[in-house]
Amino acid sequence: MRVVYSAFAVSSESGSPLDVGQQLSIGIIKATEGLKLRSATIVGWPFLLFKLEDTQGFLCFDETANLSVNVKKTILQDYNRVIDRLSSIDSDHEFIETISKIPWGEVKGDENIAIRGLIPYDITSVINKPSPQLPLLVLKRNIDIYQVQAEIDDIKRISQTIDNEIRNIDNTIDRIKAVGEIFAGKLAKYQNNVEEKFMKLISAERSGLDKVVSSFKVDLYRQVKEKSEDYIKKIVEMEGVISRAELDYRSGKITKGPLNALLQSKSKLYEEYNKSLEQVKEPYFSKVDLIINKIKELDDRRQQEINEIKHKIENIRKNVDWVISNLERLKESKRSELAFITDMSRRTIYNDELIEVIVPFLVAERDDSSIIVLSPQQYKGKVRSIFGLSRQEISTPISSFMSVFENVLMKERYPDNLKVNREVIAQGLRELSEDGWKTKRSLDEYYV
Repeated sequence: MRVVYSAFAVSSESGSPLDVGQQLSIGIIKATEGLKLRSATIVGWPFLLFKLEDTQGFLCFDETANLSVNVKKTILQDYNRVIDRLSSIDSDHEFIETISKIPWGEVKGDENIAIRGLIPYDITSVINKPSPQLPLLVLKRNIDIYQVQAEIDDIKRISQTIDNEIRNIDNTIDRIKAVGEIFAGKLAKYQNNVEEKFMKLISAERSGLDKVVSSFKVDLYRQVKEKSEDYIKKIVEMEGVISRAELDYRSGKITKGPLNALLQSKSKLYEEYNKSLEQVKEPYFSKVDLIINKIKELDDRRQQEINEIKHKIENIRKNVDWVISNLERLKESKRSELAFITDMSRRTIYNDELIEVIVPFLVAERDDSSIIVLSPQQYKGKVRSIFGLSRQEISTPISSFMSVFENVLMKERYPDNLKVNREVIAQGLRELSEDGWKTKRSLDEYYV
């Protein structure tokens, strides 16, 4: 297995590692901040990078085992058992009632799996900076490659389980759709039967109506004609009398009164005639109206029953859509669980299947008894004055995710390993001074 040492300080412009002396000198300048050092140690934190075949990305493990990840996985209901139960139901009412009571989007519980040593943070910006080896105190390795392999097997198992659960949810969605459509299809068939039944009844009534109307036409025509003939003689006589009276009135032989009396008699005769015709027609019309009303009643019943069936079909599909929306939300939750795992697989500059990267940190105790821990830094380069003022900070952290490691290192005390590198550091201080930074002449001047 290849071992790579990453840089403590790189150029902010090129990203390339600085000379060893400059890297150590930047750490010392950054750590003192006007104070003096009691001790300073470059600590090497070992990380194991394991390449995954499916993503070609690396999982990063903390070999000190100070850090770990808890993978939270929800436990699903047994949806196959639920669908099997729904498939055995015969009544659409019972189907709707049953699916509306099932908490489709709820889970049975949660499972927390601890993955020892796995790093969830993206620290590739630090790992991808190989450097000449610094004087390091490498932290104790508490897990080895075999333990890491076991953790990766757990990760693969969890990922496969979640992937299977997502497929199971998709399968459940397909099955609930199918069961719902079976009930909807049965109701649609029943709707067709109802439509056919009522249309036959209505057709039979319409056929009977046509026959009745045909037979009534002959009888009604005869009776109306006979009744009209009886009144025509009276009407003709009445019209003759009125015409003579009108001549007498115009010639002045009679007044308006006698003529009006005759006209009133004429109106009464016509009214009597019309009433007698209505009396003749009424039995026939009543019988036709009865049949028409029966047809309307049948059509109303047909529409009512069809509307009830359509409402049932709509209710089934509405409830199935509600189930699907709950399952889709649950699937998204499962995808988030899977993404939490897969997103920890990072691309790096390395092609090795397995590689160890040692990341340097500076741990320093100052003369005020404070402890400062510095993660890898970006050197700002030569000093550039703006309006006569120069920048104060010589460097900034490469990654914002390193504070968790700094907090661990803050708790321990380490033997000084910089004093033995006085000459290398002195050279680095001179080079930084040439870039315009205020530095001391030797390492000893930074110590108490």
